[in-house]
Amino acid sequence: MSKGPGASQRVQFVKEYGVSGVSVGIATMTTNPVDVVKVRLQLAKAGKLALPTGLRPDGMVQTAVAIVRTEGLLALWSGWQASLARSFFYGGGPPG
Repeated sequence: MSKGPGASQRVQFVKEYGVSGVSVGIATMTTNPVDVVKVRLQLAKAGKLALPTGLRPDGMVQTAVAIVRTEGLLALWSGWQASLARSFFYGGGPPG
């Protein structure tokens, strides 16, 4: 059974998308906690969300500590599914 012309190009295409998708996934999961803290801080400063501790947030660190103390460490990864899906669509393709 012979491989048709272009089979190696298809394999290369799949490899590039696979590697790109994995790298985007790792980057997304690594930076998701920062994004969660940033959004909570923005909402708290706008008066649309109170921190669970009742404190007014002074910055990223205080907001992150408040989230971890009241909701647990895994709360920093809340919303990771949507972030990962968005990342695959916007940055999952190979560069170029």
